[in-house]
Parts: sequence; C-alpha cells; structure tokens
Amino acid sequence: MKKMKRSNMPRAVWGVFWAFLAVSAGNYVSQFMALYLTGKLGLGASYSGIIVSLAGIASLPGIILGGRLSDSWGRKKTFTLFQAMAIVVTVVIILVEDKVVTPVMIILNSLFISAIYPVCNATIFEVTDEENRSDSLALFMMGMYIGYMLSDLGCAIGFAKYYRLLYVWEVIMKALSICIFNLAVKLDGEKVNAQGVEKKQWDEQGTERKREKGLAYILFKNPTLLLFSISCCLFSMVYTQSSYALPIQMNSTFGEKRSFYYGIIMIINAFLIATETQWINKLVKGRDTLNLILFATILVGGGMGMLYFSSGLPFYITSVMLWSVAYIIDTPYAAAYIGGYAPKNMLGRFASWIKIVTGAGYALGPILFGYIIEQTNIQNVWRYCIWITVLNVIFLIGIKVRETLRSK
Repeated sequence: MKKMKRSNMPRAVWGVFWAFLAVSAGNYVSQFMALYLTGKLGLGASYSGIIVSLAGIASLPGIILGGRLSDSWGRKKTFTLFQAMAIVVTVVIILVEDKVVTPVMIILNSLFISAIYPVCNATIFEVTDEENRSDSLALFMMGMYIGYMLSDLGCAIGFAKYYRLLYVWEVIMKALSICIFNLAVKLDGEKVNAQGVEKKQWDEQGTERKREKGLAYILFKNPTLLLFSISCCLFSMVYTQSSYALPIQMNSTFGEKRSFYYGIIMIINAFLIATETQWINKLVKGRDTLNLILFATILVGGGMGMLYFSSGLPFYITSVMLWSVAYIIDTPYAAAYIGGYAPKNMLGRFASWIKIVTGAGYALGPILFGYIIEQTNIQNVWRYCIWITVLNVIFLIGIKVRETLRSK
C-alpha cells in the first residue's frame, strides 16, 4: 500500500485544501444551524427541521449551478462569485436577527456555500488520475475537518454568548478562502466545453462520432451508478443526524451546557477526521471500494443507532468515534467511485452529482426526523437510523452482486 505523498500533490489540490480549511474554520451558520434555530431564535423542533431541510433542498440548485458554471465559466470565477454572495448573506444574519429574515438568509447561505463543493471536487478530478485521486480527495477532506475542529472549538467556548462575533469571523474566513483559491488554482484557462457541441471527433474511418451524452443518459445506461447514488443518499440521511437530531437531544439532556458539550463532541469528530484520515486511507488503500463503503455504512448506522439505548456522555463519545471513521472511509471512496464514470468534459457536472445525492439525504433527513421527534420522541430517531442503514446495506449488497456478475 502506498503512503499518501503530500509533497507530490498537485498545486491545485493544495489550493483546495487551504481554501476549504479557511471555509470550514469559519463555518458557524451552516454547521450549528439547528443549535442556532432552536437555542437562539427559539424555533420548535418541527419548524427548525423544515428550515434545515429547506437549506438542504436549496443546496441542490447551488450544487447544479456550481458544477455547470465550473465547466463553462471557470473554477476561479465560480468559486469567487458564490463565496462573495455567501459573505453578503452572513453579514445580513449578523445585522438582522428575525424569525423570518434569518431563516431565509440561512437557506441562501446554504445555496451559495454548496455551489463551491463541486468546484473543488472538479478541480481535484481535473488534476489527478486513478492513482492519486482518492488520496487527493482524502487530503481535501482532512483540510476541511481541520477547519471544522477550529470552528467547533469556537462553538464550545463562545457560541452561547458570542455567536455574533463568530459570524463576523465566518465573514473573514470566507474572504480569505477567495484569496487562497484564486492564488493557488490556475485552471480558468482550461475550461471544458460543457455542452460537447461543435467539438467533432472522428474515428479511424473518418465518420463523425456522436456527441457526448448528458449526465441523465449516463445514469440511465449505468443502473449500478444510479443504485449507488441512492445508497449515498441513504448514508447522508443517517449521517446528517450528527448536525440535526444530535444537538436537539443534547439540548434536552444537558440544558444550558448543550452548546459546550455539543462543541466538544464535534471537536472530537473534527479531530478524528483531521488526524486519522491519512492513517485510515493508508490502511484501506487498495481494498475493494464497495466493501469499504459497505463497512462505512455499517459503522455510521451503528454509531447513530447505539444512541437509542442510552444518551449518556460515554455513549456520545463512542458514537462520534464510529460515525467519524465511517465518514473518513465513505467520503473519498464514494466520490472516487462516482467520479470514475465521468467523461473528461463533464467533471463539474459529475462533481455536482456527488453533492446532489448526498445533499438529498441532508435535505430529506431533517424533515423526516423532525416529524418523528414531534410525533414520538427524540430517542426514536436512532431506531429509524438503524432501519435506514439496514436498507442501505441491502442496496450495497445488490450493487456488489451486480458488479460481480458483470465481471464474469
């Protein structure tokens, strides 16, 4: 197994690493959305669940726009545009705290932030190959969670009393990320023709080939990819409870200390991802991708599901360790699996598709589990996480069987 050689990573990969470290180091509006809506604005679990879900739904057009503009307009311009718009709505959140205006701004912030994910993924896809792609995606994720570790520390220390100052810090970090990305990434001159039109390719007999088909056509022709996309959605539906149901449960368990304890749990999450990504990536490198994703699925279901049996602090700590490792394994390998289907002129749109299928889980999860909380109690959320995980395992086994039959 090869070790991740950081010194050999392309310049653009390091640009994405540092830019997203800055983004996540100031990620308070998105990361602590549920805590802010219920704790500061005083919204109920069901209503806050709708807002969180709308933020997830709003991320979908952002992802699509980010991927499309990344292919046609250029990586740097697209990143700069959406980060600048995210800065504007964050400033409004700082200046105006209202039960109508603030949720709208939070939803818009989600849309703009989501648009830069496919830009970063497409940048990595373009400068890497099969040999170093998963390593580069793991490095990107590691930078993201080093930043999250810093923002979680800020939450634990100051979110209860100084959340507005933390939002000011978010504005500064977003501006810094624009500078880093524009200085480090040099891909705007290498735009890809997103339409595939006017580019005629000829085979050896001189006959014109058909133009590249769209993403929908590729999904239709590859049902395995479509099934895998559903699996990614189910995984994220369970994982997103770390940012929705978990802080709500900790709110009822720990009262005034909820933000401190939740910040500690998320620091553990970010610390594990930031420090163990390289080691775990080295440990699993070369193994079957679907087997790794199946293992990660079981881990995230077990980590969330165990909270059904107890909500004491030791269970929270054990839980966060399990779903953090699951995320470390799943994220780069799921992205690399989907990216392996991408034609060269559709890197941005396939990067968007990765975020669409995971974003669908983030959008549906809070609506579903917010309803469960309102109708029953917070404890039942974790039982449903187990059931969804079982369904996901069945999907992945089906994909594995289909691939095995096709290879014979």
